[in-house]
Formats: sequence, structure tokens, C-alpha cells
Amino acid sequence: MPQLMPVQTAVNQFTIFREFAEEKLAEGKEKAIARLDNPGQIDGHLSSCIKAATDDRVYAIRRSADNKKANNDVRALFMDSVKGIFEGNIPEPVKKAMMMNDYNKGRPLTARRIMAVNDAIYQVLKEKEEQAIKEKEGQAIKEKDEFERQKTIHEVTNIATMREARKGFGFRGIGDVTLGYDSQRALDLYTRLADPLYLPKGSPLLEMPKETIFARSVMAFLADPKTEPQAETHARRIYQELLPVRKFAPGDSRAEELDSAVAEYVKSLIKERVRPDNNPHLEGSEEIFSETERAVTTLLHRKFLADILLKIPSAVSLALVHQGTGADEGLSLQGVEGANMVVGGSFTHTIDHMDHKLDISPDGKKATLTTTHDGTLGLPYQDTEKGQGDFTVGKFTMTQVFSFDLSHDEPVLTGYHLGQTFS
Repeated sequence: MPQLMPVQTAVNQFTIFREFAEEKLAEGKEKAIARLDNPGQIDGHLSSCIKAATDDRVYAIRRSADNKKANNDVRALFMDSVKGIFEGNIPEPVKKAMMMNDYNKGRPLTARRIMAVNDAIYQVLKEKEEQAIKEKEGQAIKEKDEFERQKTIHEVTNIATMREARKGFGFRGIGDVTLGYDSQRALDLYTRLADPLYLPKGSPLLEMPKETIFARSVMAFLADPKTEPQAETHARRIYQELLPVRKFAPGDSRAEELDSAVAEYVKSLIKERVRPDNNPHLEGSEEIFSETERAVTTLLHRKFLADILLKIPSAVSLALVHQGTGADEGLSLQGVEGANMVVGGSFTHTIDHMDHKLDISPDGKKATLTTTHDGTLGLPYQDTEKGQGDFTVGKFTMTQVFSFDLSHDEPVLTGYHLGQTFS
């Protein structure tokens, strides 16, 4: 078997073919026929400059034996250079461009054919490079995920971390509780339920940081004497609750139906709260009231904006995390598409910090109210001697964006969007 041309030698030789073809195409001579010019030896392989034939033409009825040999010789060198580039394995798209049936039959190699092969090689190498980049990025993601997974496993099995949970994770209201549990059982339970390697094919994977939240939940169930006997049952329930939970920004299309349901609820509250006969105690925060005084000319609108900021976002948050419990004062989100993306259910929510931003148009006719609730996710912890507290399993941020039209007698809600992140 003939030895393959070294890759760099092959690239250099093919470049000579390409430059010949580019020159002839620039002259409008795409049917120019390639010929060897000054052939020699490099690295033990034939190498040659390329020139245009003057004694042959495409589709010649008769072709001399010398011309046939010259065409075969130049095609042989062209084939060797392409083989060398791909180390003997020419991809199918390149073979198709080369028209393999034309070799060793005395047929001419034209500038147009050389450029067609050049374009096919470029496309194959480009796709190969893009695939390599994707694989490299994919490997980096896998390595990062594995690092995070190992870190989570370490967290599950770290008894010292558990015993310092009151300080590090935040046991609230329990006092000096010494926590102990079977660390191997925690690892086994976590691995069996949450490790992606153990999930059936097609199962939705827990994503970071949900996996960390789940791992801390496993710890909580094993540390609590009340839940420890049925820790696996409780862990499976939490796992199922976490599966649909997602991070999403305000305006995410996945929350479109959820946004619409909350918007209708807010509109009903507006009707109730802005009518003096129904609401003689409409309240107003002095801070917000003064913010709106210059831009919003209608006193009722100013009071309404202050009132809604103080009360409605919190009411919506409560309804979102406790769907259908009766604490929502009329907002039912059970069965609403996207509602299961909000982390709630068995988790307790404590608001640690509230912030707001009020943007009013220069003419005072439009207002956008953005509220942010930063809080702590927990699971109830029951200790018969010390009382009850929450085991902290994560943090969350809930963002709500309200848009109002203030050009009418009563304010009109024109948009509502919810967003959520957690860690």
C-alpha cells in the first residue's frame, strides 16, 4: 500500500492546486485544465507546481495518449493531496465533489472541479471544528456538573456541616441543637433519588442549584426525629415537587398563562381597592406617596400606587407559594400552566428583604412597578424538647413587574410578569 503523504505536505500541495484554480476562475477560465509543472520529490512524495494545459480541452472527442497520461498524473497527485489532508479517510461530501469515477480514465481536472473540492473540504473541516468546539464545551459543562455534584455529595455527608447547620444554613428558633444522623444513609438516599447517573433514561434531571436544595432536604428529613423514620417517602415527595421548578425571568413565555391568571386577580383587586365606598381605608406610604407626587397628578392614583405596592405583591407571593390553600384570598392557581415552576408546596418561605422600583413616565400617564422579594426556603423541623423551627435548604428571589395606565379615572393594569431565581 502506498505511503500516505504527510498532512502538512498534502496541505501545501493542495494549496498549489487551489491557487491555480483561483487564478483561472478570476480570469473567467473555469474550464482551464490542470497540468503538472516542474514535478519533483518532497518527503519522498511527488510534488509539483500546476499550470494550464495548452493542448487539451474539456469534452474533447479524441484525446491523445500523452494527454490522457498527463491528466491521470495530475489527478493522481490531486488525489494524494486530498487523501493526505484526511489521513486516508476522505469524507463522503469531498468524494462526491471529487467525482471519483473520473480518476485513472484520462479525463481532465479543471479549475472548476478543484474549487468544488476545495469548498467541500472547507465545509467538512469547518463542521469538524464546530463539532470539536461543541464537544469541548460539553465536556466543560460535564466537568462543572460533576464538580457541583461531588460538592453536593460532600455537603450531604459532612456531619460537621450538619452540626453547624444552625450557624451555616440557619436553624431558626431551635436553640443549641446537636444534630446527628447516618451519613451513609443520607448519601445512599440522595444518590438513589437525585444522581443523574441513576435516573431512568428520559427522566428530567435535577439542575443546579435545585440538586443542592434537594440534598439539604434529605439532610433535614434525616435530622428531624419526626420525619427520620419515613425520610425516603418525604424525600421522594420533595423530589417530585422540585422537578418542574425552574428559574425564569419576568416575561418568560413558559409563565405566560401564569402571568395572565395573576393579572386577572390583580385587576379584580384594583376594582375593589380604588372605590372609596368599598375601601374607605385606602392607605398610602409617605415615601412612595412623595415619589409620585410630582409625576402623578391624581391623588387617588398616588394613594393607589402606594397601597398596591404595600399589599398586592405580598398577597400574590403568598398565593404563588401556597396554591389553593385558602391563604390566597381568592387567587387559585391550581392547574394553571407554569404555576408548578414556582418553588412552593412543602417548603416554607421567609421574606428576608423586600425592595421596589417605581418608574413613572414624564407625563405621569404610565407607571411600572417592580417588586423584589428575597427570602429563605426551609423545611419545618420538629424537636419535641426545643420546639419548632425551619431547616434552611436554600434562598429564593421572586420578582414581580406591574405595568399601569394612569390616563383614566381609575388605574388600569396593562401588564404583569413574574420571575424567580433560587440558590
